[in-house]
Parts: sequence; structure tokens; C-alpha cells
Amino acid sequence: MEVEIVKGVQSISNNFFDIVFWIITKFGEEIAFVFGVLGIYLLYSKSFAFKYSMIYLISVGINFIVKILVKRPRPYIASSEIENRLPASNYSFPSGHSQGYFVQSTLICLEISKVSKSKLKKITSLIVFLIFGLLVMLSRLYWGQHYLTDVVVGAVFGICIAIIIQEFLKILPVNFKNKFSDKILYSFLLIVSCVVFIVFFLLDIFAGIVEDKVYMLTAVFIAMSLGYFIDKRWIHYNEKQDLKTLLIRAIILYSILIVNFIFTKLIFSVNGILIFIIYFLVSCICTILLPFIFEKIKKVGGVSGKGHN
Repeated sequence: MEVEIVKGVQSISNNFFDIVFWIITKFGEEIAFVFGVLGIYLLYSKSFAFKYSMIYLISVGINFIVKILVKRPRPYIASSEIENRLPASNYSFPSGHSQGYFVQSTLICLEISKVSKSKLKKITSLIVFLIFGLLVMLSRLYWGQHYLTDVVVGAVFGICIAIIIQEFLKILPVNFKNKFSDKILYSFLLIVSCVVFIVFFLLDIFAGIVEDKVYMLTAVFIAMSLGYFIDKRWIHYNEKQDLKTLLIRAIILYSILIVNFIFTKLIFSVNGILIFIIYFLVSCICTILLPFIFEKIKKVGGVSGKGHN
């Protein structure tokens, strides 16, 4: 039955849908997390960026463990009637793309619900994220990477992980939570990321095991952590700004990230340690250089405004 569902979805394939679903499936990949967490860090909240990162990584770990335990072959392996239309590795159940997308979108929706008083904004964000999520799920069937149950369970896992961890954090005693300042949390993130990077760098050199995803994520986390400490010591960047300013900053940030993605994935197809170097430098630009520039512009504008009064 599930094979027939995948075949049915693949029957609509054409060049146009190839482009559309290639873009949509990216919303469930690590690159979408990078776009999301750097946007949150620069435009919204460094504290929430850390929590967003940790819950995402917990979700990734759970997905990996379940896949190893279940060991369900991907549809194109189980059936010769299904076409493998996009590179994939590991097992099929549950879908990492669906789980990754829904854990992030659930966290964002919960945060919107927490800080916004507008019911329209809450409902709109929920509907938009749900529609995109369904399209991400559909894209995984379109590429022949997953069965319907894979993407449904992946989505449920992502939603449940986000909600359960959020609720768990709420019931922790205030005195206990106060012991873990952002400084301590980002120190932890920096140390762990450096250790993980060193381990996988050695595996790359001596065992030929190359994990581009690990290189990408550790680069971003190390840059974020360094950015946090540099900001606290010298820059004092304030992410809380009016909507117009935030929009301009978002355009600059995502222009940089999109150009980087185009060059590293579409033009040159960079991999290995070079991925780490490039994403580290780009993330440093986003977490150190941009905050420095934005603060300088704000101060110059403030001085100029006083001069006219």
C-alpha cells in the first residue's frame, strides 16, 4: 500500500516539480536550521537561539537512534518500482527532514504564541508552518526517500519533542534555571562543539569518514559562541529594533547566507574541512561583523540625529 502511495506521488514528476520540491525539501535539511538559528541569533534573541539549537540537536539524536533501532530500508531499496531521485543515506524511519522541520517550526510557533498578543498572528503562523510542513513531507515521497508513515511519524516526533522539552523547561525551579546563565550555556556549546569538531576532523584524516553536516553545524555553533562572548565584551549589540530596521538587517543576513549556499552547494559543491572553514567564516560575519556594523550605524545615526536638534 505504501509503495503505491510513493509511486502515485512520483507519477506527477516533471521538470517544474523537480525544481519546486528540491527547494521545499531544503526546509527539512541542516541548511534550513543554519538559516533559522542565525536569524534568531541576530534578529531576535541569543537566549532563544541557544535553546533552539539544543532542542534541534536532541531531535537529531533521537532520530538517529530510532533509525538505527528500526533499520527500515528506504523505499527505492525495498522496491525497484520506486525511483531514487535524490541522494540519501542511512535508514528510512522516521524521516529526518520531516522531524527536523517540525521541531523547528513548533518551537517558533510556541515562541510566537508566548510573546504575541495577536490571535491573528498566532493562527497565521501556525497555518503557514503547517502548509510548508505538509509540502516538506510530500517532497520526501516525491524523491522516493520515504514512505508515508516515515514522514508522518517524523512530523509527530518533531512536534512532540519540541512541546515536551519546552514544558519540561517550564517546570524546572527558577533557582535551578538561574544557575545557568547565557554565559555558561554558550561556554558549554563552545566546548562541546570544539570537541566534536576535533573528533570528526581526526576521523576525516585517519579513517576517511567525512561528515559535512557535522562540519557545518559545529562551525556555526563555534562562531555563535565566539560571537556571543565578543559581543558581551566589546560590541553590546541589541537585537530588539523596530520592524523596518529588522527587515533591512534580515535582508542583509539572508543575502549573505543565500549567496554562500549558492556558491558552496550549487556552483562548487564544497565538502570536507572546507565546509567547516567557509561556514565558520560566514557565521562569524553574521554573529560578529554584522552586529558590529549595525551598532556603529546606530550610534552614528544617533549622533547625527542629536546634531540636527
